[in-house]
Amino acid sequence: MLNDCLKILDSHNIDMTGISSRPPKIQGNKKLVHINIDFNGNFEQDNVAAAMWRLTQISEGVTKVGSREVPWFPLHITDFDNIGKRILSEGDGIQESDHPGFKDPEYRARRDEINLISTNNEIMKPIATVDYNDREKEVWGICYEKLTKLFKTNACEEFNWTINDFQKNIGLCRDEVPQLETISAYLKERTGWRLKPVGGLLT
Repeated sequence: MLNDCLKILDSHNIDMTGISSRPPKIQGNKKLVHINIDFNGNFEQDNVAAAMWRLTQISEGVTKVGSREVPWFPLHITDFDNIGKRILSEGDGIQESDHPGFKDPEYRARRDEINLISTNNEIMKPIATVDYNDREKEVWGICYEKLTKLFKTNACEEFNWTINDFQKNIGLCRDEVPQLETISAYLKERTGWRLKPVGGLLT
């Protein structure tokens, strides 16, 4: 029986990728053998359909089991170059009232500049430096000063340890906006993890 199946598959040019069988079972006066066959292709192809028909002629029955579609996921680190390029904008669940910068042309232009740096980044190359202007550094300084005070009473021990570690080892401070490459290189050295720039806060 197995030999007959293989002959049919071969004669119809089926690209078989795997085959297995179970011990025969006796049903009445018949000895039934279950054979599982994997192949490249689909049941709509003429040669596959013809092979399936021939198999039904020599067997008690043929059960077709289609392959489930597997959602895309990265198989190699360079696949991450295709992730994080789309940013949410007005009409994607975020409204103008949620984001006052939507109608600010200066903000939009600056966001596009930084977004271009992020989307052009390749995972195997260093992350490009952003030249932050004085106003951006001033905003960072105000936020840094207020938040680091709140961290002491509102953040967990591990988070505060990390902030202190960054302050000591990569120079995290109120005067300069930290560059992603500086943080990423330090994380990779300490943990093996790295940062991947994306197109926006919501991407």
